[in-house]
Amino acid sequence: ASRGGIIIIDKQEIPEMLLNNLLLSYLRYFPVEYGKSWLRRFVRLPSQPIVYTTKYRAKFKLYPDEYQMKEIYCYDLYEKNTISNLVKLVKPHYTFIDVGANAGFYSIILSGLLNRGKVYSFEPNSFTVQRLMDNIALNNAGNIVVNQVGLSDKEEMLDLVYDTSNTGSASVYKASSDGKRKESIRLIPFDEYYFSNHIGQIDVIKADIEGGEMKFLLGAEKAIKKNYKLIIVLEMMDEHFRAAGYSSGELFTYMRRLGFEAYLPKPFPFGLTHTTRLPAAYFDNLVFLRGY
Repeated sequence: ASRGGIIIIDKQEIPEMLLNNLLLSYLRYFPVEYGKSWLRRFVRLPSQPIVYTTKYRAKFKLYPDEYQMKEIYCYDLYEKNTISNLVKLVKPHYTFIDVGANAGFYSIILSGLLNRGKVYSFEPNSFTVQRLMDNIALNNAGNIVVNQVGLSDKEEMLDLVYDTSNTGSASVYKASSDGKRKESIRLIPFDEYYFSNHIGQIDVIKADIEGGEMKFLLGAEKAIKKNYKLIIVLEMMDEHFRAAGYSSGELFTYMRRLGFEAYLPKPFPFGLTHTTRLPAAYFDNLVFLRGY
């Protein structure tokens, strides 16, 4: 409550606030991840949007009703295992291609590390692009180029179905249903963009587009072959791939044929773990390295 400009906190709330802050500190900064998903259930989320600064000094405007943003608030990072391993690989001059940038979780963090490099963010969802632009402004991230377009193997217009409570689940392979939004988006091949914009060297690609990963890779094949030393992070979700007409195994085999080695992004203290086969029922990111 507030009286005469003075904020008054109910004494009964003080222990709860202290406990919540202690819990958040543990979830965000204690290096061992075991058991955190259970503890997360007890976190008291903010009731209004807030600006949060991660340990990498990246700022995000967080909306507590959105899934990925809850993850950042609770754990300091979204997809912590992948990000934590990725930041160890990048160099300040690298060029990063963020396919399915969402609100900028990867783009913003890497833009701060690539102070002599550049970030090209691709996000076709008009709702999410506005949040991406807000986060870029928050961080004064002048090395990010935003493209409100999707990437595929050909130029076309498709309907994107999404839910504002989980914008990362937006897909062109979902049927519209109650509670979901839909908008028509433009998709283009990355090779077309790459050569027409004279991008040159690229060093890191992250693709998380809910089933569109294979078509993106096919539409980026010339650029991928032109840049031998390369990091590619792909979300491996077989359910999404099946909806698009292929499987996780087919995508894994395709990447191996392009000369990439696959790594599982393990939590502290394990780091990247090399694998020559796709683990059964694997639903997470894979980090593919070539030339390393």
